[in-house]
Amino acid sequence: MSSKKSDQSAPVNARPWLQVLAGNAWLLALLLLFPLARYIEDSEKVTTYHFDILMRIGIAIVAAMGLQLINGISGQFSLGHAGFLAVGAYTAGFAIENFSTMQRGTEDISAARYANPGGVLLFVVAITAALGLVGGGLSLAMMGLRRLGRIVPSLSGIVGLAFMGWLAVDIILAARAGGPQWHSVWSRLFYFGAQLYDGIIGHGTPTSLWLTNHFPESWRYAASMFIAIVAGGILAAVAGWVVGLPTLRLRGDYLAIATLGFSEIIRIVITNAKPLGRATGLQIAPYPIARDLTETPPIPGHYIFPWVMGAAILTTAMIWRLKNSAKGRAIQAVREDEVAARAIGIDTVHHKVIAFVIGAFFGGVAGALMATRIGYINPGNFELKDSITLVVIVTLGGLGSIWGCIIAAVLLTVLPQILLSPQEWIEFLLSPILKWFGIAQVNFSPRIAEAMKWVADRQMVVYSLLLIFLMLAKHGDFSGLKTRRWFRSQSHRI
Repeated sequence: MSSKKSDQSAPVNARPWLQVLAGNAWLLALLLLFPLARYIEDSEKVTTYHFDILMRIGIAIVAAMGLQLINGISGQFSLGHAGFLAVGAYTAGFAIENFSTMQRGTEDISAARYANPGGVLLFVVAITAALGLVGGGLSLAMMGLRRLGRIVPSLSGIVGLAFMGWLAVDIILAARAGGPQWHSVWSRLFYFGAQLYDGIIGHGTPTSLWLTNHFPESWRYAASMFIAIVAGGILAAVAGWVVGLPTLRLRGDYLAIATLGFSEIIRIVITNAKPLGRATGLQIAPYPIARDLTETPPIPGHYIFPWVMGAAILTTAMIWRLKNSAKGRAIQAVREDEVAARAIGIDTVHHKVIAFVIGAFFGGVAGALMATRIGYINPGNFELKDSITLVVIVTLGGLGSIWGCIIAAVLLTVLPQILLSPQEWIEFLLSPILKWFGIAQVNFSPRIAEAMKWVADRQMVVYSLLLIFLMLAKHGDFSGLKTRRWFRSQSHRI
């Protein structure tokens, strides 16, 4: 009798992984993109320009999926996602340019980059330790402020503003004096972090070279690339945690303004950072793997195509799995009704921070891929318009929709290019159909082509109008577009 009772008490709704995959066949279909990527790469019909568009689509999918987790699934409103892309791009770019050769910091242009995974890993360890020291000090100070705010609630805001002013004045005075003074507290903390970074790099270089020499030579390029991409994602996730912990108690427009300010702070810091090239930008060696080492150097970004497609597939699968997990349902519960979620025992701030950190991680991965694709980045690549473009992709695809986000990323990446050169794209996309009908060339009217180019040059205006239309369509409120006289005439007719 006891065994029967135990069998009856077993969960009936338990579904093995095989049934989950069978019910979501699109995940298996995504795996077919791996051999498809190699087939496209070997195809002679696809030019470098088409490769560039495909890689832009893949990077847009990775970045938009991270923002979909923040804005769509968790219900927040981040307007500074470009800041996370900047952190990932500059982290991966700086690591590749300065630590991926066997001789650290070499200025030889012909030096083989991506050949020292131990050096890239050493950079990750050093920057993590330095940021951990600085972040730990700032976190202790913020925890002390929070406890003081609980004791004396009326002084919490005043003390917080005083602390921010103290931090800013401390850094400004130390910068003018050329270093930390006896009265500098936070500047001295930053100085100790820089000294820790230099110490780890100086003492760990022989160990990193030993690790690289014992690493299979055929895997060094891929390992360096992988470590740089993951490092960009991790530092972006740390940035997401820094901005998320104090600001995710805000809602709506206030959170959007806070994230926008954080993104602008990152861009200004990069613009004034000498090791990162300041406003001039950072030159990065493109990923140099070729099918045949005797060939001429490959076109920049050409051979990272499988990396971009693989990152897009893994990001999609991981966001889908998180959305349908227990943690994802708790995040969506916070989105639907935060008060009700708190009433049933869900830590709302904890789940918001989790969504923000994971979304920032994928934003950093997208930035790292972008840096290694184009081989050059500057602060102008991460402005407000780039964040707005990602917001439009997420909103157009539908908040919380995985497939909608992918389709919107493809449309908003390809559509501007089609508007700029409609004839070439129509012939490229519809060439089999045109040949079947015996059409050799498509002739476009010059006026139509100029009108399409005019729309492409003003795509931000089109995005703004599209967002307004989507908001009206979502709430079903188009009454503002009709006059009151029209309503009166209709009521008299009735």
